[in-house]
Amino acid sequence: MKLSKKIHREKTIHPTVNLNGSACFLQSPSDAIFCRHLSLQYALDSLRNGKGKVNLIKHYSSVESIQQHVPLVRDAEFRALLRHPPAGSRVIASKDFGFALDIFFCRMMANNVSHMSAILYIDNHTLSVRLRIKQSVYGQLNYVVSVYDPNDTNVAVRDTHRTARGFLSLDKFISSGPDAQTWADRYVRNCAIAILPLLPVGVPGAIFAGIASRMPFAPIHPSAMLLIMATGQTQQLITLFKQLPILPEKEIIEIITAQNSVGTPALFLAMMNRHTDNVKIFMQEIQSLVDNHIIHEDNLVKLLQTKSANETPGLYISMLYGFDEIIDIFLNALTTPIAQELLNKKLAMSILAMKIHDGEPGLYAAMENNHPLCVTRFLSKINGIAFKYKLSKASTWNPCFIHRHEQG
Repeated sequence: MKLSKKIHREKTIHPTVNLNGSACFLQSPSDAIFCRHLSLQYALDSLRNGKGKVNLIKHYSSVESIQQHVPLVRDAEFRALLRHPPAGSRVIASKDFGFALDIFFCRMMANNVSHMSAILYIDNHTLSVRLRIKQSVYGQLNYVVSVYDPNDTNVAVRDTHRTARGFLSLDKFISSGPDAQTWADRYVRNCAIAILPLLPVGVPGAIFAGIASRMPFAPIHPSAMLLIMATGQTQQLITLFKQLPILPEKEIIEIITAQNSVGTPALFLAMMNRHTDNVKIFMQEIQSLVDNHIIHEDNLVKLLQTKSANETPGLYISMLYGFDEIIDIFLNALTTPIAQELLNKKLAMSILAMKIHDGEPGLYAAMENNHPLCVTRFLSKINGIAFKYKLSKASTWNPCFIHRHEQG
């Protein structure tokens, strides 16, 4: 039975404000506090409060209060969360949000956990959700869900039920404002969301062991590919690729070339977040789709040139951060299209140069940041490529060594 309360915003004496990106870290005034920082802070605030509550009025109602409350370390913590998703993480259809909540509530009940939080990753935006199990003075259990959207910085949308199965799709928690509804139409309804659960200190993540098998499948949709790659959901990636051959080529291409609203491709996100297995499986499956004539070879060539919205190559990011395994996987993936003569010499050299917008090559970035394994693996691979194109070592290595404006 549902409580008489309707979905509503948590009480606040202030008008709703959007301070996403308006405040900057006190420890680094040039860096803005964005949705990923606010949503993670909200989730942690809930976990650290014995009752799972968050004081939105005190900490989220002004630029000054946000600056005082959100430390710079949240940026590194969020990156770590994406690179090492906690137990129970899953990509699902937004319409199955209520189904997922029911599963989490059941695990909470079974392990005597009264509250938890989760990050909701959608397109290029993050929200936060907190789950609470409350007991009334009469012994009645109430299940409470609050969804926090940093674009409504000082409020959260809450719903309460007397059964864990009473919750519906995520779009029921989205603000009724026209901008929020337009965003929901494009990126929430009929799309995928990623759930990254967080537990109070002392509660082992093992309570979510096996939870993935109970979660519904992700939709066969570009948004699912984007989030599966971004959060490293390897088994879900395998499942998704198994379903692609039955689709029309146009739909397959839309999924494998998925990118978020700012133009960052799924493959780039996997490389940036060091999801080695996902990168390997992705490259193997794309090659298989080409070999089996399911998609045209031009699509593979485009994916090998994967770049962010600001034209930063995925290989450059891997060299910059020292992700030597991904360098190895990606360069191995080049060998087949080179042997099949899908890549001409100019294009292959452009990929290997890994230059960003100001001309800095990836090899320079790896050397500058002391990543010797990346340098070693890279140089060992390009010798074979040079032999294929009958290039001298100098003509092969020079584009990779030359720093912008010939410095370095």
